[in-house]
Amino acid sequence: MKKGIIALLLIATVPVFAATYWQLIPQLNTNEIFDIEIRSDTYGWLCGNNSTIAKYDGANWALTSCPGFYKVNGISATDDGNAWAVCDGGVILHFTGTNWNTVLSPTIQNLNDIWMYDYNNGWIVGNNVLLRYNNGLWSVYSQAGMNYNWQGVWGNAAQYVWICGSSGRTSRWNGTSFANSYTVSPAAQLNAIWFNSSGNGWAAGENGRMYRWNGSSWYTSYAVTSNPLYSCSFTATNNGWATGDNGYITHWTTSWQPYSPQLTTQPLNAIYMRSATSGFIGGGQGALIQYVDDTAVVPASVGQVKAMFQ
Repeated sequence: MKKGIIALLLIATVPVFAATYWQLIPQLNTNEIFDIEIRSDTYGWLCGNNSTIAKYDGANWALTSCPGFYKVNGISATDDGNAWAVCDGGVILHFTGTNWNTVLSPTIQNLNDIWMYDYNNGWIVGNNVLLRYNNGLWSVYSQAGMNYNWQGVWGNAAQYVWICGSSGRTSRWNGTSFANSYTVSPAAQLNAIWFNSSGNGWAAGENGRMYRWNGSSWYTSYAVTSNPLYSCSFTATNNGWATGDNGYITHWTTSWQPYSPQLTTQPLNAIYMRSATSGFIGGGQGALIQYVDDTAVVPASVGQVKAMFQ
């Protein structure tokens, strides 16, 4: 009987390790970043000082030209070819797929933030002013008791919009008016606000506190840090982030925990989480930080080849 050699390959287990973490990425310039919005996996925007506006294509950031020299405080887009930005001095900018252009503004007040729901619905908040977008025009929205320096706006439906600002004030748009106004305790300027479709919400305070909404009131105040908090973003009620002065980053699951290591000492003004594993932070001196999903396959020994005769 003829004998041959049979090779047996014994395969060892190859473990897969998933890691997510924040890391600094190359700056676009040294201008301070004030706002970031990532609306899809293939487009997003950021804005900042000295007319800094940049577009994200899902992989890279690229600066775009701006028709003037502005402090651009807030930015929001409805799709890849329709975006808006707001500036000091009441300046409003509109991107229609190719260029940014100034549009007619009904105010000269500083404008701090913007939220667009679709091509026909949007809000701008500013110093003692609210602007509403309707029928292709921005107009001042007037309502008694709304004379505050509004800092942040967030919505998830045309009839469900929240704003926040000075003196710990928040207010909710119900499709007809800002029918409900609430003040957080202890009162402090609120710089950012976030809500989900279930009515769960958070607000970030200048006093380093995060305030939580339970559906009827701001019922809990968390003393998170001694640093002012400037921005917050959540992917679920039990998974969120907030950023603040002196490079401060904190994470919420069931409690607020500071993120380590500290990546910068610059103020971190803006955060936007696209998903639980994808997001960006922007701040002073052009600091740009990306949340990285680094799933690594760590090879073990592939095994041994053993021979046997047959």
